Amino acid sequence: MPEIFDGRPFSADFALKNHLIDEIGTFYDALDYLLGKAGVEEKDIKLQQNVEKKGLLSKLFSLEVDNSLVNVLADYLAGKSLSSR
Repeated sequence: MPEIFDGRPFSADFALKNHLIDEIGTFYDALDYLLGKAGVEEKDIKLQQNVEKKGLLSKLFSLEVDNSLVNVLADYLAGKSLSSR
């Protein structure tokens, strides 16, 4: 495997120069390309974004939250002093 695949993210310019992508564009550029390939006109589609609203507890205890914050909250709720951290 080439040494460029070491887990680091690529910039768009780097990916283009190393033939990892065909071109640089936006979401809408890609959408236009796909619609053209599928023979579908933009007026025939409806884009819908589904946004899930989360409550405070869901946000705090989701995988998106850094575990250190969860640990601090757990210590606080257990009555441990935050100054001892």
